Amino acid sequence: MAEGMVVLGAGGRLGRLLRPFWAGATFQSREARRASPGGCLDPLADPGGLARVVSGARAVVVLSGVTGGPPEVLALNTTLAVAALEAAARGGAQRVLIASTAAVYGGGGPFAEEAPAAPTGAYGAAKAAMEDAVRDWVARRGAGAPEVAILRIGNVAGADWLLGSGAGPVALHRCAGGRGPRRSYIGPDALARAITALAAGPRPPAVLNLSAPGSVAMGDLARAAGRTVIWRDGPADAPERVEIDPARLWTFLGAHPPAADAAALVAAWRALATEVAA
Repeated sequence: MAEGMVVLGAGGRLGRLLRPFWAGATFQSREARRASPGGCLDPLADPGGLARVVSGARAVVVLSGVTGGPPEVLALNTTLAVAALEAAARGGAQRVLIASTAAVYGGGGPFAEEAPAAPTGAYGAAKAAMEDAVRDWVARRGAGAPEVAILRIGNVAGADWLLGSGAGPVALHRCAGGRGPRRSYIGPDALARAITALAAGPRPPAVLNLSAPGSVAMGDLARAAGRTVIWRDGPADAPERVEIDPARLWTFLGAHPPAADAAALVAAWRALATEVAA
């Protein structure tokens, strides 16, 4: 259950994937066609309306963001995050959890939260800039700021293109080392449980990596879903591995999840798809 939780950006791919786990939450989307079962509101055009939506919330979960486009479009990641913070402060929300990405680290790992940001792509750079803006906002607000935590989320099974783009063949880049990409992953069920616990429990750390331990070869994940992999040569600077260390998160939550596994991730995604379709 997720009473007292407001989810912003609920119309996006990740938001729609997580909705079934959050009965009792309030959902808000910028797009009318994706708003159901929540409300539709443009947080930039109607900041007062957004403040009313989050008024008195125990936790505001900010999934709002943009994954691609020119720099001025990707800058919306910062604009939307700051708008959510302003609304939370104005509406008296207690806590704000802001979705970021493992892509802020660049390639390699496993990265702990103290590792410097070194993004290799435009999306990771935009999210790193968003994080800087959030920290600046919190510092300016001082003691009057709501509790704020940035969640650097790994790939989510079913939310990225690998599982969510149909049942046909999938093209993957063969990296410079001759192997396919590996990424930190988490299932939608585990992600929803972790965010729910962070929303309801003690004040979380300011920055948390959020994934299952370890990493998964994306080719293994595709094959576990029954898809044929077509290999293509990737860009020379494409990272073979992006792995984050989620030990801080799971220690804080007092949980010990199993290492990421391709078959288990596909099973969790399929179980959710079956539940949503029922």
